[in-house]
Amino acid sequence: MEVFVDPLDPFELETAERYGTKVHWFAEQKGLQDMKQDDSQDSLQMNIDGSIAEHRFAKHLNIYPNYDLNGPNHVDVYVDGKSVDVKWTSKPNHNMAVRWNITPGNAADFFVLMRGETLGKMSYAGWISKDEFFEKAIVMQGKKGPYRLLYVSDLHQGAIGIENE
Repeated sequence: MEVFVDPLDPFELETAERYGTKVHWFAEQKGLQDMKQDDSQDSLQMNIDGSIAEHRFAKHLNIYPNYDLNGPNHVDVYVDGKSVDVKWTSKPNHNMAVRWNITPGNAADFFVLMRGETLGKMSYAGWISKDEFFEKAIVMQGKKGPYRLLYVSDLHQGAIGIENE
């Protein structure tokens, strides 16, 4: 069962938007391509929206996001000393997609999936460990190259790292 998360207050939203803008700028400086499959989407706005999702997840757990821009960095938050990569999709029924350049050697300890509108209804869909992700994810070919897809049904519910299925 997905859990709906609280929206950000105005200060939190401004912080998330500024951080997303910085992430976008740093990615451009490093020549990193985004994973968007729809070229009509604005890359800057996608980075801002991703940052908002990360901040909403952090707020849900009452922790601070990771603001390290020395990247690429696949760690969005730390939970009990474990690194977490927050993935987001605006589509409420979509699965988790992970860039091809994220490998077992550089991935965070856990992945989580957030789904929904950045400024509206958003939910925490669940989590999966790095090892389990790379075992279960399937390789897909997108417009921008390969990526890994994990079905939501493979995610665990509840607190990260505690299987309560």
